[in-house]
Amino acid sequence: MGSNDAKPRHEKLDAIIITYFPLVILSCLLTVGILSTEYSASTTYDILYWLCVGFVVGFVALGVLCAFFMDSPMIKYRYVVPVLILLPIILSYALFYIYGKGFAPNLFISRFYFFMGDGEVTVRTMLAGFYVIETTVLFVAIAVSSVISAYFRRYFSRLMLGLVSHNPESKTKKIALWLFDVPDIIDVKDVVLEPEGDDGKFNSEVFKEVAFDIFYMGFIICSYIFLNPYFVNEMPIEEMVMVSLLLSLFIAALIIPWHIIRAVGAKAISQAPRELYLWRGMKRRLSMSVLAITFFMLLITLLAYLDMDFSKVLITYGSYILLMGVTSILYSFIYVNNFYSQFKKGLVDNFNDEKQKKLKKYRESDL
Repeated sequence: MGSNDAKPRHEKLDAIIITYFPLVILSCLLTVGILSTEYSASTTYDILYWLCVGFVVGFVALGVLCAFFMDSPMIKYRYVVPVLILLPIILSYALFYIYGKGFAPNLFISRFYFFMGDGEVTVRTMLAGFYVIETTVLFVAIAVSSVISAYFRRYFSRLMLGLVSHNPESKTKKIALWLFDVPDIIDVKDVVLEPEGDDGKFNSEVFKEVAFDIFYMGFIICSYIFLNPYFVNEMPIEEMVMVSLLLSLFIAALIIPWHIIRAVGAKAISQAPRELYLWRGMKRRLSMSVLAITFFMLLITLLAYLDMDFSKVLITYGSYILLMGVTSILYSFIYVNNFYSQFKKGLVDNFNDEKQKKLKKYRESDL
C-alpha cells in the first residue's frame, strides 16, 4: 500500500463506521440476547459472561472488515507475522511442560479450542487456544482503534472548539467543559494544538505508554471481579479470567482518547496564568483511578473479613496478569503500528480545517 492511497482508505473506513456502527452495537446486543436465552443465563455472572462474549463476537466481525481499510503499517507484516506464529508455540510448550494440565491458565487457554466447553488439556489444545485468543485480540484492537479514530476525526475538532463558544447554553460547550474537566469560571479564549514530532517511524514510547496504561487500567477495573466475594465463591476461575480478559479488550477506549489528545498537544488559552492542557482533564474523567483504587481496597478488606480463600484469589490474579500482559502489548502494537500516526495527522488536519471555518463564520457575522 503506497502512501498516496492511505488517506482515501481510512476516509472510506471512517464513513463506513460513522454510518453503520450503531447497527454493530445493535447486533452485539442481539447476540447477547440469543446467547443468554440459548444457555439460560439467570445469574449475574452468567449475564456478564454472555454480555462480554456477545460484544467480542460483534467487534471481531467489525475488525475483520476494518482490516481491509487500515492504513499502511509502520513495521511491515513480513516482520510481524512470524512473531505472531512463533510466540504462541513458545508459550504453549513452556506453560504446559512447566505447570502441567491442571494449571488454571492452561485450562482457560484450552477452553477457546473447546469452544467454551471441556476436554483434556494438551499442548495442541493450548496452541489452538492461543491462536484463537491472539486472533480475537488483533481484530478487536483493530475494531476499537478504527471506531475511536473515525469518531475523533469526524467530530472531536468541533468538541474541542466548542470550548470557545460564546453561547453558554451550547450543548457542545457543556459537553466539552465536562469532558475536559474545565471549570466553567474559566473563559476559554482559544484552543490550539502543539502536536508532538513524528518521524514516520514506529513510536516505541507511545507503544510502551499505551501498553502499560491498558495493563494498569485492566488490573484495576477487573479487580472488582477477582476480589468480589460473590464472584470468588460462585464463579469458576476459568470463567472469571475469561470475563476479565474479554472486558479488558475494551479498556483501550478509556486510554486512547486522552493519549491522542496529549499527542496533538491540545490546550485551552484563557486569562489564567497557566495554559490548560485538555488531555489532563480528559484523563481524570476517563480514568477515575482514585475511586477504583479505593474500591479495590474495600474489596480486599471485605475478603479478609469474610475469610475468603486467598490462594484461589492469587491463582486467579496470576492467570489474568499473564494473559493481560500479552494482550496489552499486542493491543498497543496494533494501535501504534497501524493507527497512531495517521490518527494524529487526521485529527490535526481536521482541527485546522474546522478552526478556519469558524474564523470565517465569525468574520462574516461581523460584516
